[in-house]
Amino acid sequence: KNPRCACGPPSPRSRGDLARRPTATSLSRTPGAPALQAVCDVMSANQTRVKEESGIYRVVHAPSVLVRHAPGGRAVGAKSCGDVVRTDARTVGGETGGWVRLRDERFGGAPKGGLGGGGEGWMLLSGAKIGLGVLLAPVDDRAAREVRRYRVRATPHAVVCESPGGPPIGKRAAGRVVRCDLEVGGWARLEADFFKPGCREPCEGWLRVGDAGGPRAARNAGSAPAVRWQAAAATTAAAGPAAPRGMTVRMWVEVGGGTPVRERPWGRVVGRKTRGALLRVDGIADGWGRLEEDFVETDGESVTASSLGFALDSEGEEEELQLLEGWVLLDGRDLGLPRQLVAFGGEADAPPPPPPPAGEEERAVARRAATAAAEAEEGHDSSIGALLQGAGLPEELAAPLQAAGIVDLPSLLVAASRGDVHRELRGAGVSKLGQRQKLSALVAPHWEALALKERGNEAYRESRFEAAAGAYSRALAVLPCAYTDLALACYSNRAACRQQMREPEAALADTLHVLRYDPANPKAVARRRVYEQALQGA
Repeated sequence: KNPRCACGPPSPRSRGDLARRPTATSLSRTPGAPALQAVCDVMSANQTRVKEESGIYRVVHAPSVLVRHAPGGRAVGAKSCGDVVRTDARTVGGETGGWVRLRDERFGGAPKGGLGGGGEGWMLLSGAKIGLGVLLAPVDDRAAREVRRYRVRATPHAVVCESPGGPPIGKRAAGRVVRCDLEVGGWARLEADFFKPGCREPCEGWLRVGDAGGPRAARNAGSAPAVRWQAAAATTAAAGPAAPRGMTVRMWVEVGGGTPVRERPWGRVVGRKTRGALLRVDGIADGWGRLEEDFVETDGESVTASSLGFALDSEGEEEELQLLEGWVLLDGRDLGLPRQLVAFGGEADAPPPPPPPAGEEERAVARRAATAAAEAEEGHDSSIGALLQGAGLPEELAAPLQAAGIVDLPSLLVAASRGDVHRELRGAGVSKLGQRQKLSALVAPHWEALALKERGNEAYRESRFEAAAGAYSRALAVLPCAYTDLALACYSNRAACRQQMREPEAALADTLHVLRYDPANPKAVARRRVYEQALQGA
């Protein structure tokens, strides 16, 4: 390799120059520093300086560009062609100008001091002086987040490579519409995971989309005359603002029966992901994750759905398609559902659901008894008969609902939240649309409260305790029942916020509310002792 190449080891000359070159900082720490200050000032005019500057760059030199511990220093890593890096500083002037420092990345084995150190990573922007051309190209932030779609036109399939021009790693059939988030030199990176034989760590997949070096495997579906693409609605008012596209997070589907995919939080079900599916999530909002995947609603026969997205079998007929987003609930335990997703940690398969904690059955029995006693004392009734009467629905609906296991508000909440609400209620014997709408209206406040609780959790993680307590209070104001799982979680979390805000009396009141309906709640039992001691100490 060229010893001066940014992709190879540093030349002896550059390494020695960096080691011998004094800096203003090193001179100022020697004896007689005040006498040397004038020398330092003269040297600083010809030295490289670091300029704080944020940027986004794409690696355009194949196959990779090395990351060095300092400008011109030794290699501590590498970035492959097509990788997008974010930087927070750039060197200006001197012999080591034109380097950028990677943001939020640290590399081992780097020495302390100088321009590098502390595990920093530096990359050269241009290798024009050594005949390599541009190594890193600036990328607009919006372009880095843009998603483009291509229709595979190669028959019978297009080969997917590990890197641009690299070894094959998979394939996509003709007609398949694929999502790509990056284009480099006639190649597009797919928003999908691929796995090498015997390795469970996901790797990238690239598809040729340009004419350079061979025929194209795919063409831009957005410009195809046979299809007019429409933007999909991103979210609803209940889910808050749309989640921005960010770093991809991989999650396993943990729930045994699979999890539904909705067009928006609590919207229509447009698909389902089975247990063990590895999902790519690019945005999280209010307890929901947005999938890096397209969903299509159409009555035509030219669209074929699959686990890899969808395919267009016909190119001759004009057809208008609407792309829908796919959202999945991340947890669901506050609604009586099992946990839906779990973070991917490099496992070969989805981990099994955790066993219930010891004594969970006894705790559930004690809670039902405490709830029944509290309802009798307060004159509340959450049975399905009382709910039907309050909603103005006929009493004869109670029998089929009870036969389907919907006997009270918590069981109604579970049935309405685990899939399409109309399909679930229709299967439980509620055939009329108006009746199903009235029953779903009883559940909707809980969905809104769950979003508010998730915002409170986010504020708490950021140590914004007042904002978190306010979000929990708004969630409790929305809930019609103060002793569901969701309501008790809001009370418990608000107690923790109030303790952080030095309000032990209010924290104790929230904790006692939890213990009234769940006397064996371990967190509430421990917190009550802490808050009582705080009040005694006051």
